[in-house]
Amino acid sequence: GAGGAVQLDAAEAASQLDTNLHKMVPEKVAELSDEVLRECGLSGGKLSYIRNLTQSFLEGSLDDLHTKDDAAVRAALIAVKGIGPWTVDMFMMFTLNRPDVLPTGDLGVCKGFEEHFGLKSRPTPKVMEQLAAPYAPYRSCLSWYMWRIDTPRGSPKKKAAQKAEGESPGKKAKRGKAQPPVLPRGE
Repeated sequence: GAGGAVQLDAAEAASQLDTNLHKMVPEKVAELSDEVLRECGLSGGKLSYIRNLTQSFLEGSLDDLHTKDDAAVRAALIAVKGIGPWTVDMFMMFTLNRPDVLPTGDLGVCKGFEEHFGLKSRPTPKVMEQLAAPYAPYRSCLSWYMWRIDTPRGSPKKKAAQKAEGESPGKKAKRGKAQPPVLPRGE
């Protein structure tokens, strides 16, 4: 859908930024002109958000996030214009490696919950929190498995996941067709 295309466009822009900066650090981002950042694929809005984020790092308001508890990390990042709950959840899961994050705003995770728990419609954040409660303090792992349920074989998201795991996209793993693990339903 359109949301997936937006995510892929954002990922492509981030990849181009990383290629251009080698190491994406606030000092180097601050040195780049708006023109260079736009050539990397950033829209005017995203450029503004990147500038806000860069300034927050340079001012020190985002120092030592790895030492803060989840609520403090969330509050510090949400205070930056352009950073929302989904971005915070992804940052906490994949950069800070926090084990107990439940990204209720992630469409793939929501669809995974819907399928795995046999729901008739997409779950609300409250329903997801209730269903995920038995998995605390490991809801980041649960979320990853729910996201994988929604990842069809051969999709760009699936190929990226396979590449990250060291598999060849397009080739079946030697263990046979990949299946998500059977997860208890928290009964």
